[in-house]
Amino acid sequence: MSEHAHTWTLTLHVDTCHSYSSSYSCPCGATRVTIGERDVQRDPYSLIWFLEDCERCSQLAGGAEPKWSDDVFEKDAP
Repeated sequence: MSEHAHTWTLTLHVDTCHSYSSSYSCPCGATRVTIGERDVQRDPYSLIWFLEDCERCSQLAGGAEPKWSDDVFEKDAP
């Protein structure tokens, strides 16, 4: 039996001041969630999203390393 190749469909995207996330689903029942922080070194335009009173925005604007995650959750077998 060959390994299943997920076919991801975007189900939700959320933008916040310093981060963004996307959720995906596969017809097999698996889900995937990606979460990333804005990278001002790679994309200086991302500063337009930052809020003055957000501590993490200030950290990222000051050179903090952006965090990134990409998690897949397989559907449990019955």
